[in-house]
This record gives sequence, structure tokens and C-alpha cells, in this order.
Amino acid sequence: MEWKGLAIRVILAMAWVGGCTQAGAAPSQGMLLDFEAPAIDGAFADIAGDGFAASGVRFRTVRLSGSVARGAIVSLAPVAEGLRILRDASAISGQQAASPALGGGYNDLLMEFAAPLASISLATDDMVEAPNPIRLLALAATTVADRFRVVDFVEAMNDATDAPANRMALAPAEPFSFALFEVRQQQEGFDDLVFAFAPANPAPPPTTPPAPPPETREIPLPSSLAMLSGAVAIAAIALQIA
Repeated sequence: MEWKGLAIRVILAMAWVGGCTQAGAAPSQGMLLDFEAPAIDGAFADIAGDGFAASGVRFRTVRLSGSVARGAIVSLAPVAEGLRILRDASAISGQQAASPALGGGYNDLLMEFAAPLASISLATDDMVEAPNPIRLLALAATTVADRFRVVDFVEAMNDATDAPANRMALAPAEPFSFALFEVRQQQEGFDDLVFAFAPANPAPPPTTPPAPPPETREIPLPSSLAMLSGAVAIAAIALQIA
């Protein structure tokens, strides 16, 4: 079963990164986070926000307010510095999944990446439940703390348990450094987070090459000796004529 789970995770990562490359978002590298480490003993455990920093992402539990639309500004009120790891049947490729930490009701999970992303995807949990809407948002920071601009978003229902219906994915034209898993009506979880960093130095757009310079021809000029010899010859002819 462990080898089967590993194969599933490798295929997911290769398929997503390859698909983004074909779509034009050329990632410099892809990262798969399946939340299997650290392994927890009980049904759940709260993990510090920098617990996955070595993988290039930090987590913070927040609560969104404001209307979600592309280009809109939303506020994210801090709830907890971290996330909750679940160990139950809702996991997709292993035994563990991720969710926002609890605290005063259902919350959202903010992801901050070490570098701008070209794409991101995740699988919603495998829990059999009544359908409720959830969102995955690509965000850009603003000059005001805890306020973000919505770069792009996708919405789905949380009751899907099989691919591709249970996968949420974004690959906007604009790179983004933050993403939000938004839980809108009840506590939710996800698994198999896949993200690809944007190229550090993207190639410049093609430009029209400059027109070649006009062709020129050099006309050889006579040397001083040749000019003197010619003058002497002309003078000799003139004397003969005289």
C-alpha cells in the first residue's frame, strides 16, 4: 500500500506540472506536499505555521471577509499561527490531510510561499457529506497588513470524492505568493497540495529584429605615389604636344 500511495503522489505531481507547462505556465520546479510527515498519533494535531517551511510554504489560520472577485481586495483576520493535521479516512493519498485550525467556528487556511508561484492545486478531503461550497484563491499582498488582492479563484463543492471533481487548480497569468483555502459553511480539509514556482527570470517577449543597415561599397582612392606618377605622365605628354 505504501508503494501504491507513493506512485499516486508521483503521478499527481508529474501530471499537474506537465499540464501547467502545456498551458503556458512554465514552472521552474514542482513541489508535492501530502502531509504524511510529521506523523501524528491521535485523530488530529495542531502544527506550527512554519512546520513546512523547508518545503517552501508557511500556513496561517485566518477568516476571510469581503466579496471575492478577481481584482477585489479582501481582509484576512488572524485566528491561529498554524494549521491542523487530520489523521482519518478523509485523506486522499495516505493517512493524513490538512485543514485550518479551529477556534470560534469554521476558518480558512492561508498559505504563504517562499517565492511566487505559477500554479497550485489540491485535492479536497474524502469525507462523505452534504455539498457545501469551498474556494481556492490566488492572492497578492497589498501595502496594508492582512489585506490582499484576489488574483484568481476557483469554486467547487466539498462532497466530491474522486478525481477530477475533487481537485481544485489555478494557473493564472500573474505569479502569486499567497493562496487561500476558503471554507464557507463548515470545517473542511484537503490533501496533496501541488505547487510550481514561477521562473525566476522569465524570458522577455519576442521583439521584431532591427532592419539591417544599408549596403555600402568602398571606392579605393589612389595613393600619393600613384597620383604623382600620373601627374608626371600628363606633364610629359603636354611637352610632346608643345
